[in-house]
Order: sequence, then structure tokens, then C-alpha cells
Amino acid sequence: MPLDYLMKTLRFPHVIVAGCLFSILAGCQAARMAIPAELETHSVTYPCIGRSGFTLTETFSFGPYQLSQVHRGWTQTTAWGIVFFERSHTRQSYEFTLQAPNGESWKGQAATGVRKSDLKGTVAGGDLTWGLDSDQQFIVRIGRGDAPEAWTLALAEGSRDSTLRGRFSDGTTTYQVEGTRQLAGSPMPLMDTAGFLIGDGSRIIAAVDLINAGSVTFDSSLSAARRDPLAAAAAALLLYQNLSDR
Repeated sequence: MPLDYLMKTLRFPHVIVAGCLFSILAGCQAARMAIPAELETHSVTYPCIGRSGFTLTETFSFGPYQLSQVHRGWTQTTAWGIVFFERSHTRQSYEFTLQAPNGESWKGQAATGVRKSDLKGTVAGGDLTWGLDSDQQFIVRIGRGDAPEAWTLALAEGSRDSTLRGRFSDGTTTYQVEGTRQLAGSPMPLMDTAGFLIGDGSRIIAAVDLINAGSVTFDSSLSAARRDPLAAAAAALLLYQNLSDR
């Protein structure tokens, strides 16, 4: 290296620092879960705004959906709720309200560590046939306003994989929900769940990213009638991740 070049470089060390910072920043991207190409190509993603550590007054939003009235433990009683889980030894229980773009309120009650017998009796469309010996069952009952119809989200660990997976159903329509540890742009999976993929039997139609502030992705062709209950399920999954570390 020429001596005059070396002397000039040493006289201006900030040039080296700035160059290094630029290289680092240019090569860094915020970590996010991997989304299948079939969904990412035709989708809309809503980053979560205000999602952070759990508090008794936690509120956050994603796109046009606003989450509020989050309570650890249940304070509300509904005709479609899961109050009977008070008989069970649950690890956590929480409830929430999600305001949809059309002004309708979706309410949810969730419980983790539910007994095997309770879980089997509440899965719409049939029992789960795997993972029922695990203590990691997670179940949510979700309803719109005071309507008697309700959706059930039931997840459990598989026999060979500790990632939660299961179903989201109202007894008529059923979606498959599966956890993933895959990061975008990386072949190395996370130790913890990066997010969840939701499918309708033929394709992936939604994704819930749990990393950092989180986000929710929908297939852009979904109607509001299909998107709203999926948004409520996404809210339950985002809250579950927040609570699991506490």
C-alpha cells in the first residue's frame, strides 16, 4: 500500500468508520418469518403497530384491525365462550376484543395447557388425532358480537415436532394452522416459533409473523367475510406469543 495513501487514511479515520457502517447497514434486513411464494406473490401485509410486552391495558393494531380489552384471566361470560375451562388446570387464560373495519367486534377467549379431554370435546369437525399427550394444547373460542355461532382455534404439539399445529373452524368452514420456525432468506430455523401459516386445504391464505413487532399477511383475494375471522385468529396467536414468555 502506498505510504501517502496510508497517511491520508489515518488522517481521516471517520472515512473508514462511515464506510463500515454503510456496509453493515446495507447488508442488514429486519428478521421476518418465511412466507411461501404462493402467498407472498398475491398478498397484503399489515405490520403490527403498538405490539410489545404484555400489560393489562395492551392494545395494538394491524392494518384496519384494532385489538383492545385484553385481559389476562377471563372477566367476560358469553354463550359461546370457554368458561367451562375453569374446571381445567390451564397455564394461561386471556381474552380480547378485535374491532373489524366494518365496525363489528370479534371477541375471543383463550387458554393454554388445556387438558386432553377438554380439548378433544371442543374441536369443531372432529378430534385432533396427534399431540394430545402434550401439555402444550392451546384453544381459543372466537365469536362475533353476541351471536351464538363461534369459531374454535385448537392447536397442539405434533408427535414428532413441538411446533403447534391444528385447526380453526366454525363447524362449516375449516382452516389448517401450522407453526413454522423458518426465517426469510435463511436456511437455519429458529429455536422458537417464527409464526403460523393458515391454509384452506388447497393453498396458504394467511400468515402470522411473531418476530419483533409482528405482522399479519392475507391473500389479497380474500373477501372481508373470510378475512375477519382469520384476523381474530391472528390476534389470538399474536397475544399467545406475547404471553408465552411471561
